[in-house]
Formats: sequence, structure tokens, C-alpha cells
Amino acid sequence: MDLPEKEITALVADDNEQIREMICYELEKRGFTTRAAGDGKEALVKIAEGKPDIIILDIEMPFVGGEEVCERLKKDPGTQNIPIILLSARRPSKRILRNKSGAPIKYVEKPCTFKCLLAQINALL
Repeated sequence: MDLPEKEITALVADDNEQIREMICYELEKRGFTTRAAGDGKEALVKIAEGKPDIIILDIEMPFVGGEEVCERLKKDPGTQNIPIILLSARRPSKRILRNKSGAPIKYVEKPCTFKCLLAQINALL
């Protein structure tokens, strides 16, 4: 799937501005609407403002890390069905990946190609 059939909003949360902007740029070229956050705290605020269809999270971010963001979202019935991709050089804990609440959580190791990331996004949507 290159272009989404309906408007799909992706939240991209990564403290690396270049990675964040590149992912948003590539998704927007393919018809996605994107929102960006530079840390986990900002990501939680943006999710509260409007639920995205998918979330791409770095694990190691300032203030609130990606694993904590996942835990908070999966405990909340209002957000537990949002699929999450953890895009990070650091492998997440098995506890996070085994989460059975709501939508799945996938792990994609950095560095990766955008094609690889897009395949995971398509698999979750």
C-alpha cells in the first residue's frame, strides 16, 4: 500500500529531529497526515488532543520514554487500540512486546529503510 485509501494520521515521536522530519516527510508524500513530537511527554499531549491511527515511537526519549508511553496507552481503554511501532536502536523489553491489550506493538530496529518501516505500518493498518 503506497497511498492510504482513507485519511490516516500518524504520530511520529523521536527526539532526533532529522529522523522525525524524514519519517513525516515520507509519510506525507504517501498521503498520510502526520503530527510530530520530540519526546514522550509531548507525544502524550498530542495523543490526548486527538488520537492518531498509528504511533511511531523511539524508545529512548527525554522526559517520558517510549516504553512508558506504550504502557500508559495500553492501560487506557481510549487509546489501547492504537497500533504502535517502536522504532529504536535499543530493543524494547519483552513485557512491552507481549502486551495483549488492544492493538499490537511492533519493534523495528534503527537504522532501517523507510521501505521497511512502511511495510510494518501497512501490516498494522
